[in-house]
Amino acid sequence: MLKNDNTIDPVLEEKIINEEYKIWKKNSPSLYDMVLTHALEWPSLTVQWLPGGGR
Repeated sequence: MLKNDNTIDPVLEEKIINEEYKIWKKNSPSLYDMVLTHALEWPSLTVQWLPGGGR
């Protein structure tokens, strides 16, 4: 629900995000050849794809 200052309740927002993620995860095999998912403790903008594979 919207609060008085037109922001979404954090609990409701998290539920919406989780529901959208479940829908995406269910449909992802149809969208991609291979999907690897891993839940992180904190959002990350980078990953180390192949360890030791420096240029």
